[in-house]
Amino acid sequence: MLYYADIISQRGTWVRIEIDKDKKLWLSTKTESRISFFEFLKDIGFNKKFILEYFFELNSQINNIDFSLKNDKFLFKTFFNPITYNLGFIGRKKLNKKLGLSIYNETLTPLDFLAIGDYLLQLTDNLGYLDDIDNLKNRRIRTIADLIANQFQQGLQRFRNLIFEKKIKKRKIHINSLLDFKPINSSFRELFVGNQLSQFLDQTNPLAELTHKRRFSALGSGGVNRDTAGMEIRGIHPTHYGRICPIETPEGHNAGLVNSITMTTEINKDGFFESPYRSVYKGQIQYHKNLLFITAEHEESKSIVFGDIPFCEFKFLKNQNLPVLFNQELQKIKKNEIDLISVSHLQFISLGTALIPFIEHDDANRALMGSNMQRQAIPLISLEEPLVTTYAANRLIHDSQLVPICKKSGFIIYSSNKKISCYSLELKKINFFLKNLKFYKNIYFYKKNYNKFNYLKNYFTINKINLKKNNLYLKKLKSCYNKNLNNYYLENLKKSNQNTSLFQKPIHGLYNWIQKGDIIADCAASIKGQLAIGKNLFVAYMSWEGYNFEDAIIINQKLIYKSIYNSLHIEKFEIEIFNTPEGPEETTFEISSLDTSEIINLNQYGVITKGIWVSEGDILVGKITPLPKKTLLYHEKLLYDILGTKKSFIKENSLRVPIGFSGRIIKIRYSKNFFKNKLSNGESKKVQIYIAQKRGLKIGDKMSGRHGNKGIISKIIPEQDMPYLINGNSMDILLNPLGVPSRMNVGQIFESILGFIGSNLNQKFKVFCFDEMYGYEASRSYIYQQLLECSKKNSKKWLFSKKYPSKMPLFDGRSGAIFEQSILIGKPYIMKLIHIVDEKMHVRSTGPYSLITQQPLRGRAKNGGQRFGEMEVWALEGFGIAYILQELLTIKSDDLSGRNEIFETIIKNKSIKFGIPESFKVVLRELQCLCLNVEIFDIYI
Repeated sequence: MLYYADIISQRGTWVRIEIDKDKKLWLSTKTESRISFFEFLKDIGFNKKFILEYFFELNSQINNIDFSLKNDKFLFKTFFNPITYNLGFIGRKKLNKKLGLSIYNETLTPLDFLAIGDYLLQLTDNLGYLDDIDNLKNRRIRTIADLIANQFQQGLQRFRNLIFEKKIKKRKIHINSLLDFKPINSSFRELFVGNQLSQFLDQTNPLAELTHKRRFSALGSGGVNRDTAGMEIRGIHPTHYGRICPIETPEGHNAGLVNSITMTTEINKDGFFESPYRSVYKGQIQYHKNLLFITAEHEESKSIVFGDIPFCEFKFLKNQNLPVLFNQELQKIKKNEIDLISVSHLQFISLGTALIPFIEHDDANRALMGSNMQRQAIPLISLEEPLVTTYAANRLIHDSQLVPICKKSGFIIYSSNKKISCYSLELKKINFFLKNLKFYKNIYFYKKNYNKFNYLKNYFTINKINLKKNNLYLKKLKSCYNKNLNNYYLENLKKSNQNTSLFQKPIHGLYNWIQKGDIIADCAASIKGQLAIGKNLFVAYMSWEGYNFEDAIIINQKLIYKSIYNSLHIEKFEIEIFNTPEGPEETTFEISSLDTSEIINLNQYGVITKGIWVSEGDILVGKITPLPKKTLLYHEKLLYDILGTKKSFIKENSLRVPIGFSGRIIKIRYSKNFFKNKLSNGESKKVQIYIAQKRGLKIGDKMSGRHGNKGIISKIIPEQDMPYLINGNSMDILLNPLGVPSRMNVGQIFESILGFIGSNLNQKFKVFCFDEMYGYEASRSYIYQQLLECSKKNSKKWLFSKKYPSKMPLFDGRSGAIFEQSILIGKPYIMKLIHIVDEKMHVRSTGPYSLITQQPLRGRAKNGGQRFGEMEVWALEGFGIAYILQELLTIKSDDLSGRNEIFETIIKNKSIKFGIPESFKVVLRELQCLCLNVEIFDIYI
């Protein structure tokens, strides 16, 4: 077996020392090919006699060695210069521990190379142990501060090189000419603009924002390549328990490379993950002691039991033999030998995953989709809390930093959509001396005005102070109340990075008491501090005329005309005004080429008025651009003289509402220099128009539950035609029952039934995930028990069937006939996702063509066409659709003559003549480039 040692530095080249099957040592770097390790040792100052004695006579006394570099310039710069090479504090600490050294220099030393070579030779004799690169004790987080410091170091190095270049060119140089900070600025620009780790914040909903902030990636500079990363780095390691979520990761190329930290994980000052545990002494959990935050390295020698293990009233573990995690393996040991216990049964998963109720009944692949779908849910205009949720949702909104938090307890005296004012009385202790008249006056003023605050008596008592002069001399410490007025300013209709709306709305009424740490206002996706990103809908798991085949979804028309799933979206449109060589561009409403109806809503500066409803093609900003003047021909001059007009050399270049968009103007922003008459060279003016649009549900929109049960709306059925229950309630949505067993996400069934129970009992449920610790099939037992109680309380026997629990008779809305089989009815939480059909659907009749291939451009933004590729051609060929295929490959694509004549042939009802597509001509030109004379001939038979 071959062994190697990689020295990964914080700054400088990475070094690899390897040993082959003949026990020969080699050294290599990323830039230099490998050389003999013993020759390298000679170059850094060791003689042959010492090397042989050290490696072959096992002489380990190497602490005091004198060495001198032979190839001093290159080796010193590469390995021993602190400016160009640095192991870092953590790197030196790890290297010392691995090799048993006590060196404090953060560059490499000759002793390091000797010890590494010795350790590799020991490994061939089965001495020592190998490092697991995927173990979290060998991986650390490079924080944003580390990345910025590294980039700043690169900028300083470039700055240094630039100074030396200027110094070489000029012997006499002034100090001001050296102070050029462009290298440092460009270095920071590379990090914040070009680095793939620098991303726009996901602001779709509070969960998406919080998850994005708690993510980490193995990609980026110094990381792995997604195309070459194997399963080892993507897989789940035993040390991930309690630190990295095994569920929440993207689908596709980034799977396993971009992860989320768990709910309880902390990152220490060295960048290592720490997971919290409670100590266990002789089988008793030590709740009176503080939590222990332990890294992966320190927990190797500990036996850890999981958080879902039952214990008695006195915190003693019940079972004698328990499964534990010891030395990265699952074992069964006695409870007296256990060292630690997890603080929570949700300790090993992330926040987004912990929000899924009954997740223990879902397949991991669908749980992954469910956690990702929740982050794509759009906040709705009318919010609704889920009937079934988990305990993990309690502090999500509070910790998301999207809502204002009360700083001091007090009363709300003013509340609006812009500001909330809180009046608080803070108890303060004041030291005073003899004859302190200022203190006396303050107390007297407060007591005099005490009757104004009589309503405060119900909430707290105020110390009454005897104001006699004698008492002032007797006491050295008094207490009084300090009045504070705290203002909290709210956001109102702000655009997010995903074009959704962000706003805050007050929760508490006037004169309500709020405690320190309470949420004062809700965000766009919360109700009284609870996450609300969907709706509770009546669902029937049944097929309906084949319209819900393959995850398609059928919805009730009631969801549209009652605006249940309406969401608010804000788009920003921007125009820039420059100085051109022919003159400055202008924004104006006086544009002769436009009709009066088009410019009626523009103000004196040519900008649309706030509050106006605009639709496709309407002008937002009127703008004219000067054109270069050209000399008119004689007949053109004569024509203009006859008409009595002058040729205008301006072009109308206004900002218009794009195709398929409409909405209301909610905000207009001008640049600071917009109202200047003249612009300097290189200066420009900007106008930003914000348009709000309300969007409901349409065929093609994507919807999803919390268990990865996603689908596309395929049919919208009138309310009267939807299946209905005995009590007349029609279903809101129909899902395909075949989508449950194959996907193994049975958790959605439990959620549906419990939500249906909650709607009938008018109550909400908080579910304890991984509840099998309380008994075998505890979830099913609890739900059936609640369903039976619901049937008895409401006196509705049809709610509970002994033969088919949770299944109910359903009637066809079209005929009124009852369906043959009982059908599962539920009320799960269904979300509308950000994949909206309005932003994806595209139609093109004619449009721009590529200059080279003469085929339509690609992309919705360019008004492009639909690509018809090789496999699509094969599909049509398989069905023998010759004429449609001929149209697609000629007049609908790059047949220049055919597509120009097609309009005339359709109008005059003539037969269509197909020409030669341009792509065929391109192939001929390529063949002719290879000196092959290929030509086209017309042969009439």
